[in-house]
Amino acid sequence: MAAQKTQVHTTTLATLQPRLLAALGQSGFTAAELTEFFARRVSATCVQCGLRLTGEELSQVALASDADALADPKLARVRQGYCGRNGCDSYFYELAIERHHRVSWDAVLRALTAPATAEREPAVAEDTAAATAARAEARRKRLIRIGVGVGVLLVLLLVRHVMFGGRIPLLQSKPEYRVNPESVSQAEFVPVPTGAATNASRTNTAR
Repeated sequence: MAAQKTQVHTTTLATLQPRLLAALGQSGFTAAELTEFFARRVSATCVQCGLRLTGEELSQVALASDADALADPKLARVRQGYCGRNGCDSYFYELAIERHHRVSWDAVLRALTAPATAEREPAVAEDTAAATAARAEARRKRLIRIGVGVGVLLVLLLVRHVMFGGRIPLLQSKPEYRVNPESVSQAEFVPVPTGAATNASRTNTAR
């Protein structure tokens, strides 16, 4: 699908998500639709080295409190206002947004050119209610993915524990072993006469 493109400075990459969500929110998207649109239909590519950032990665950059909160060194450099590729000195990225009949390109351009703090770590522009809801939706989905991953890991560990004969506390009682009296031969319990035992003892003593 064809995309609308424009160049943006690297120092604005950290505020792309809230700016664009504010513009897209005027198109009537719901919070979930905004999150999906930005993650799948928005990208930014360095004009010099060709490094491509997805919409989801741009969201991570915008949601991070600072560069130290990002585990990916590439995204940490972007959060500081540099190209994500180590060693690239480019200061411009080409922003691409897929065409959509509900998206006003003029509104998008106005959002990108709106004044903001032009420091190395620019302040996040004021969000609309729809943009704020979209950011909350993105956080919620991330927490769900983490929770599902932890749940699957616990289930796998539990299955392995049971397969190797482990007992599940509170769910499985401790096994009790009992001898069935009927299964024991009566011959094993034939009493020995007292006199025979005494004679056998004397014989052994005499030897």
